[in-house]
Amino acid sequence: RRLDILYLVYKDPGITVSGISEKMNNNFASISSHTNKLDNLVKKSDKNLLTISTVFPFTLFPNTVSIDPDKVTVTFKEFFASNNYQTVLIKEITNVEVQTDLFFGSLKIKDSGNRAHIMLVKFLKKKEAEKAREIIQGLIVGTKQGIDFTQFEPETLTKKVEELGQSAPQS
Repeated sequence: RRLDILYLVYKDPGITVSGISEKMNNNFASISSHTNKLDNLVKKSDKNLLTISTVFPFTLFPNTVSIDPDKVTVTFKEFFASNNYQTVLIKEITNVEVQTDLFFGSLKIKDSGNRAHIMLVKFLKKKEAEKAREIIQGLIVGTKQGIDFTQFEPETLTKKVEELGQSAPQS
């Protein structure tokens, strides 16, 4: 394809992008649009907003919760070098709640894709579990409003969605 484009440009140095598109029966504007969308997805997935872990020795192999603008990933460590990764998209989360006791918090995430499936992470530090819920809740609200999270630096985004999540009722 690249050689075909080079040949067209060599043959007609004044040819435009739309001219190349017509001759090759291709829509470069559409390709460019999809490339931009893919670049934005990569930008968003590189922005880790929060990672928290369960407390040792209450969990022998500490589990982790990682939150980015598009998804929440829970890594359940079952044994040495044995991990179970569960990911749910922010747009598919129907309920996020925190249950606390005197010292710990449990984070419970329910998604619309599998109503019977609930991700439950116990023995988190209480404050970290509450912060995770607020960030996830803020991301849910922002996603429903169509906010483009790629425009923010991770620190700013974390602060803004956490603030938004604090004002949102616990779902």
